[in-house]
Amino acid sequence: MNPSPAEEGGSPEATRQRFTVAIRPQVIPPFSTRPTVERTASSASSGVGLDTPFSVCIAVHNEERSLERIVREVQSSSLWQSGAKKELLLCLNGCTDRSLEIANRLAKADPSILVLESEQKGKNFAWMRLVQASAPDSKALYFVDADVRLPKDTLTQLAAHFEKELRKSIIGARNLPEPEPEKNRGWYRRAMHRMWFDKDGTEVLSRPSRRLSGQCYAITRETAKKIQMPSDQAIMEDAFLRHALKNSWTIAAEAKIYYRTPTFGGAVKQQARYEISRQRMAREYPHFEDQIGHRDALQDVGRIEHLRSLPFSTLVGTVMRHAAARIYATYLTLNNKDSWGKVKSSQM
Repeated sequence: MNPSPAEEGGSPEATRQRFTVAIRPQVIPPFSTRPTVERTASSASSGVGLDTPFSVCIAVHNEERSLERIVREVQSSSLWQSGAKKELLLCLNGCTDRSLEIANRLAKADPSILVLESEQKGKNFAWMRLVQASAPDSKALYFVDADVRLPKDTLTQLAAHFEKELRKSIIGARNLPEPEPEKNRGWYRRAMHRMWFDKDGTEVLSRPSRRLSGQCYAITRETAKKIQMPSDQAIMEDAFLRHALKNSWTIAAEAKIYYRTPTFGGAVKQQARYEISRQRMAREYPHFEDQIGHRDALQDVGRIEHLRSLPFSTLVGTVMRHAAARIYATYLTLNNKDSWGKVKSSQM
């Protein structure tokens, strides 16, 4: 599936021959206080299913150690192998490592891969470029992070869920820590692993994911085209989508992806980004405030019940992470520092 010449400019053949579409750095124009999102889209009208055309979209920022692996996992997935028309879009944003070299090599070997390059860093910016570059006949866009493990059937399960949830325009996967031997984890990673798995490694199904995660989700292209992401790159795209689309998203419990449990330091930085994102979103989109508070209150009730069932070490680790993250978020804000100062590739 090739991007439309009308959307990309030039012929599809010319686009594929140069493999990299250079996108000049640009400042996304300021948006109105209310995001441009229409909430009328549904899979019933867009016709999303297992055999409809689709695009897999990956925003890449310094992922030289994970990029080729996630591309191979997408290519070996059951949905990719199903025979439906498809494309894989890679948007490299602000990369300073070998990610572009790797992406171009992969695109040269597979004409269904399109590489977009920009010197401007930011997942929201990359998200907009990926949506704009996606083929017009794609019915669904599957957003996947580069630093996760993608099981073979996850994308298929997301596609199938659209047929069950006709009123939903976003279906999220359940994100879980990657199983690994206890001896390979430090105290914090061991404690957090127990949040989702018992001592014997059995998944605790009574602890479902309650939030849409940017690590892996599917969205109808019809809906994505109506969304303008915040120009403030500190606002996390998954948090924005959760609140902008209100009740139009759900989690497919059977669709799973796996991430590497971060160290305590890594978890503090990640939590600090959540804190800053929440503060910025409340400031930029004040009409979200009541909704944010209501949703968080509901989640806190579920979280309290959830935490009661956890080992003491997990509770301690959670409290320490939140406390340290608030201090770190305050430091970043007061010193006007980048909350996503990533320079090194992630690795599963």
